[in-house]
Amino acid sequence: MKTDIEVEAGVGSGEATVSLARAGRRVNATSPGFAALLGYGPNELDNLDLAVVVHPSDVELFEAALQTFFDENEATQVEVRLMEGGGSYVRVRALIHASTEDPDSFLVALEPMDDYVTWDGAQADPSAEQPNYQVYQEEVAPEEFGFDPVTMLRQRDYLLHEYELLRPRLGRDVPRAALIVVDVDRFSVIERAIGSGGAGAVLKVVGHRLEDSLGADQILVHLEIDRFGILAAGIADQEAAEVLTRSLRAVLDSPVVAPEGEEVVVTASIGVALLSDPGLDAHEAISHAMAAKERAKSRGPARVEFYSNKESARDARARKTFENEVRRAVDSEDLALLFQPIYSLDSGRIGGVEALVRMRHPDRGMLFPAEFMQVAKEIGRLPRVGTFVISSALDALAGWLRTYPNSGLALNINLTGDELDEPEVTNALIERVQALELLQGSVYVELSDIHPDLDCTCHDSVASIGAAGIALSVDEFGSGASALAVFSRYDVAQVKLGRAMVLGLEENSRSWGVLSGLVELAHSLKAEVVGIGVEKAGQIRLMRKLGIDKVQGFHLGYPMDRDQIESQLELVAE
Repeated sequence: MKTDIEVEAGVGSGEATVSLARAGRRVNATSPGFAALLGYGPNELDNLDLAVVVHPSDVELFEAALQTFFDENEATQVEVRLMEGGGSYVRVRALIHASTEDPDSFLVALEPMDDYVTWDGAQADPSAEQPNYQVYQEEVAPEEFGFDPVTMLRQRDYLLHEYELLRPRLGRDVPRAALIVVDVDRFSVIERAIGSGGAGAVLKVVGHRLEDSLGADQILVHLEIDRFGILAAGIADQEAAEVLTRSLRAVLDSPVVAPEGEEVVVTASIGVALLSDPGLDAHEAISHAMAAKERAKSRGPARVEFYSNKESARDARARKTFENEVRRAVDSEDLALLFQPIYSLDSGRIGGVEALVRMRHPDRGMLFPAEFMQVAKEIGRLPRVGTFVISSALDALAGWLRTYPNSGLALNINLTGDELDEPEVTNALIERVQALELLQGSVYVELSDIHPDLDCTCHDSVASIGAAGIALSVDEFGSGASALAVFSRYDVAQVKLGRAMVLGLEENSRSWGVLSGLVELAHSLKAEVVGIGVEKAGQIRLMRKLGIDKVQGFHLGYPMDRDQIESQLELVAE
């Protein structure tokens, strides 16, 4: 990939060039030529990792080229496909090189490819059958391919090799084959709950179960992190492929037991590409299966989808449109902040509020965080959402406390592990609390989905928050290993009991014993206890008997705007 070409096409020129910051490798400027080539607006990709528009099958190649550039500090060339604004892909030759104007940035100059180029840069005959991606033209013994150290399965290269051997036979003695991508749902949640070692063990079990369900002529590999690939020859039609995917899903019906004894429920999103065209190279075949997998994942866990060129193009356009809508909403702060009241069981008065963010959508109305936060993360806007919530919520609290100084009102702000990985969010919180001179104990940061590994950046953030005198709260206490790990590691001032246990309080006698133990544990360590998800008056009576301090739920109060909370405070003002 490395070349001795030195390119000095500045972002202000007519070249298709993009400037990226060396720290974080995020886009900070694009040239008019770049916009003309790919169809994006002048600032549409600002602060994004350029890899988000690289074809999924080419990301690894692109990252390797970037690493070569950084390691050797020399211009590097790579051929990849980039997504256009309309959702289709264009093949380009990307020249990665240093910026002469800004030492903190580097440039990527793009040249559209109208012909075939082999990996050594020599021109190839476009009419030849050789694809423009590396293929395996001869038999290679399976033992020549390495194994993934976690799952002990062969990896992507082996699948590419086997497909290229099968490819000339497609439509002839092998009428059709299927390439299947199996993506473990919620893997990041599993990893945060039981640690990377435990999650790796779960992946290994999943891999072995999938392997045991396949026939002798069906190949399984570990593609990447939480993703497996299967090449199945001789799949006659979609019905036969559906039979195979049902068997794959069936092996995941029973929970996986992690090394520490936890039972982990595993589901998977599955994408299937039916293959009969020998002109389709291995990377394109995988990209079709990946596109089907992405469509399955977007429609909920444990779904199966088949590749359709028309649907994939439509999905890509819809995805791009929604990304732009999220970007515009976050950048223009077209977000809404609501507050759900938390009541004291001792006084019966409102004792706190939890800040909850929503996104205003032009057609779909108010969107919940689950509907847009992941996209905000992927397009580099998560820190902006976090800082918006922090600034707006703390300003509201300061205003309430000035008007009602005897209310004893406290504010809860949710920060996920992903947000705590962003120093910008943590710094904004600490600086704003100090600037407003808010009393200690008036602000709680609710911690959820925290990675248990101590080398995670999020733990430095939690330590900084605690050192600044901001109270820590553990969400869904008792419902996961990560919540208990946070409680045992930090000086926690508040815990919120798991919603599922609260809902089962009246129906399950064991819930009483479990909750009683958790309340006693929390109180012994000087943490107050909040019962969440309250839906019935009977639950409130039982919580009072358990010694729970505060309660929260739709039965008591839906999320409200700032003025509605002020009205509640006015009703009980002294």
